[in-house]
Amino acid sequence: MAKKTDGKIGFHIETIENLGSNFKKPEKPIPTERIDFSLSHNFNLTSKGQKIEFVLQPKYSYGKRKSITIAEFLYKITFAVEGLEQFHVKDEEYKIPDGLIVTLFSISYSTLRGIIYEKGRGTILERIITPIIDPKIVLQKNEAEN
Repeated sequence: MAKKTDGKIGFHIETIENLGSNFKKPEKPIPTERIDFSLSHNFNLTSKGQKIEFVLQPKYSYGKRKSITIAEFLYKITFAVEGLEQFHVKDEEYKIPDGLIVTLFSISYSTLRGIIYEKGRGTILERIITPIIDPKIVLQKNEAEN
């Protein structure tokens, strides 16, 4: 059972880590509407309930028969969170509110969109707008895994 507290939660981005990226310049011009976008993501609670981290891996590719990756990024965004102890259930188990996860994922993804925009300058990526997505997808993925 979660502990009763004043219900306040505070958070801030603690770190943004580039875990890797690659970029392959297309051999010929590609219309931007033919470029596909996909996103892999995961989140974890770490450091005894004090931090939540999101690992995001956006990928840009093209080609129907044989997909060719143009760019791929791997970033970890870690939030320091105050007040998570109120959601501690037992041992290492926490029942974190969906709204908090959605909010932190939304901030993470928006931050990543800005990073991609900046890193994509001078490449085909500067002509591509990374799509805005519904941040609730993080909950859908989590439910599918459980």
